[in-house]
Amino acid sequence: MLIVSAEEMRSLDNRTIKEIGIPGIVLMENAGRAVAEKAREILGSVYMKRICVFAGKGNNGGDAFVCARYLHNWGAKVKIYVLESLDNFRGDAKINADIALKMGIPIGLLSDRREVKKLPYSLPFADLLIDGLLGTGASRPVEGLLADTIKMINNAEKTVLAIDLPSGIHADTGQVLGDAVKAAYTVTFALPKRGLVVYPGKDYVGRLSVADISIPIEKLNQEIKVKLLTQQEVGEMLPKRTADSYKGDYGKAFILAGSPGMTGAAYLTSQACLTAGAGLVTLGLSKSLNPIMEVKTNEVMTKPLPETEEGLLSKSCLPILEEELKDLDVLAVGPGLGRSDELTEIVWELVKISPVPLILDADGLFALSEGIEILLEAQSPIILTPHLGELSRLSGLKVEELKSDPIGHCQNLARDWGVYLIMKGAATLVASPEGEVYVNSTGNPGMATGGSGDVLTGIIAGLVAQGLKPFQACAAGVFLHGLAGDLAAKERGFAGLTAGDLIRFLPAAWEKCKAF
Repeated sequence: MLIVSAEEMRSLDNRTIKEIGIPGIVLMENAGRAVAEKAREILGSVYMKRICVFAGKGNNGGDAFVCARYLHNWGAKVKIYVLESLDNFRGDAKINADIALKMGIPIGLLSDRREVKKLPYSLPFADLLIDGLLGTGASRPVEGLLADTIKMINNAEKTVLAIDLPSGIHADTGQVLGDAVKAAYTVTFALPKRGLVVYPGKDYVGRLSVADISIPIEKLNQEIKVKLLTQQEVGEMLPKRTADSYKGDYGKAFILAGSPGMTGAAYLTSQACLTAGAGLVTLGLSKSLNPIMEVKTNEVMTKPLPETEEGLLSKSCLPILEEELKDLDVLAVGPGLGRSDELTEIVWELVKISPVPLILDADGLFALSEGIEILLEAQSPIILTPHLGELSRLSGLKVEELKSDPIGHCQNLARDWGVYLIMKGAATLVASPEGEVYVNSTGNPGMATGGSGDVLTGIIAGLVAQGLKPFQACAAGVFLHGLAGDLAAKERGFAGLTAGDLIRFLPAAWEKCKAF
């Protein structure tokens, strides 16, 4: 599903009006009715229900006036609240405000002290509050009467339905502009806005639904580079198995992982890779760890490699790895690998010589951060899987800066570095060197546990091994990873969830996607 910025949505609106010939007031009518129908769905029946509608002076407010009109006609007891005189309304919003006034729908002016004093006592008796104060154009901090109104809406602790997006949320970044309406439901128009699907904005949205208001997305054929991952789309990406196939058809993966005290990371990554469907998986590790992994793994093969006195990989393993690379489909490096100057040299050299897609995670990313410019020497696709702390180290940007515009930063860094970048978090992002971005829609807080990232690396490696292009493998991988977590949480809850559960529920997640 496509996701738009505020500017992209404005362009779609304008082109619909100018190129297709649908007047703006018709789009507003469709939007307002869609919200009214959602209100009716929430309440079951709106007849004699008390509904307070908050309307700003822009197009979002115009949608609110249309919505109020429909609810009034359906028998609801509606009151509209505005922050300033209707004389300040313009265009289609003014037309719909005047219609509401002529229909006798009560309109309260909150700049009137008497009206604003009554509001905290009126809201608790409402059956539904509808927020149409601010639209996608909001970018400045919320203050004054507007901030006070938002606080009163939230303090009322009533069910709130937001129009297009909750007031006070930045449409592009999801940032809270000082204060924001905490909605239980949001109806957005035509396409989801970026700020609705990333945090913290996503936390204010409640249940999101997308209303068709007659904007012909396909006809306009506008280039939109950001998408929300859906189960159907992932199901179409996943590789298919044929009846006459054998293990060689599903690829060979090599995992370079593990160090003393961190053999679990190596196990989880390699096992996830195998469970994700790779035909053959080999785990490369320090030779002293081989006896442990021979016991831990049954289906995964091991490749003992030269090590230092500390038990970490020695750079003398490079010729062996170079030989291994001749017969592989993917290489994943980093989970539990450890940190040393020699390991940094190993990672840098692998970036330069790998003839197959290379996935870098955890300690592999740490080594990369010592010289990010080495990416310019890569001859094959590179996949990076950092969480925010790791990405901050790689990019030099502070975590808070990355959070301020996650989609924008992820998109720019992937372009600048020429890599496939996975920004792990509550709403994981996947960006390509061409600037395309997928926003993941699966996952839960229970997955904030040790080893979860190792499992993700293994899943992606398994998908690349089976022939998926890197961008598809990353997108499908993060979705399956999150879905496995969601399925596990239903059975185990959040607190008891472990990385091993993600592997156990991965086949069920795969089958759920394939059902589409």
